[in-house]
Amino acid sequence: MAGAGTFVKEKICHTADKAKQTASKAADKIMEQGQVVDSAMSLPEKTSARILFGLSLGSILLSLGLFAARKKEDAIFVGHWAPTFLAIGLFSRLVSAKERKRR
Repeated sequence: MAGAGTFVKEKICHTADKAKQTASKAADKIMEQGQVVDSAMSLPEKTSARILFGLSLGSILLSLGLFAARKKEDAIFVGHWAPTFLAIGLFSRLVSAKERKRR
């Protein structure tokens, strides 16, 4: 019977080791994903406000051109880009202001 108890104890230890390894791998993946999110969040900060405003203005002009060419659906689609670019710029400023307050 002592052999069976030792076998069970070894199995439990082996399973615990596997669980630790799996947890470690999961933690590493979460850290990698966190780095991806951090780099994605810093992208708007690196983009100049002038560039975002230019993209917004360009999408409005392109939308007007498409509308004049009687491509109404395309014009509406492209016209929605302008507020998106402006929102990205606003988001960037809010995040960078919040980061400055933390420091």
